[in-house]
Amino acid sequence: MRPALAFVLASMLAPLPATGPAAAQPAPEQGNAGFTVPPVAGAERVDHQVGQRSTYRRITGFKPKLISFEDHTGTLTRTRYKLTGGEPTSAVMTAWREPLLRQGFEIEWQCSRKAACGNSSYHQLGAGYPPVNGINLGIAGDVEYMTAKRSIEGQPTVYVVIALSRSVAYVDVIEVTP
Repeated sequence: MRPALAFVLASMLAPLPATGPAAAQPAPEQGNAGFTVPPVAGAERVDHQVGQRSTYRRITGFKPKLISFEDHTGTLTRTRYKLTGGEPTSAVMTAWREPLLRQGFEIEWQCSRKAACGNSSYHQLGAGYPPVNGINLGIAGDVEYMTAKRSIEGQPTVYVVIALSRSVAYVDVIEVTP
């Protein structure tokens, strides 16, 4: 990996251990509270921050020179994975997305490749945007991004954000109490 790319990817999220099958479940570290998205095959958890009260900015769309986002305040869990399986980024994203869909999540926005996801590195030229919540979508050509939401009456609304390139994936979960 080129040194500049490695630096930007390493700085995308603050430093963030892997759990069970590919279906999301309560986080064991949080007892009866919390929602987690387990790793998929070929994803090695390298950093994990659980249950911090935070304001989180989710990217919900991109057009040249314009980023759409929503801010939420709730319990934030952030996980960083090293991708070691050699699968295409689209296959890795599918492996994370499909279990979420089966659990009632709806995809609010998804993009593939730098052209559709945007590129924060050109922000100073007015063509991109600053990294949102530490995620720089367009840093690598083979990038995937997805944000999904699940609302169940009487339970926290759960937002899942996944951003990945060929070698690294970031999975963030923000739970907003009704």
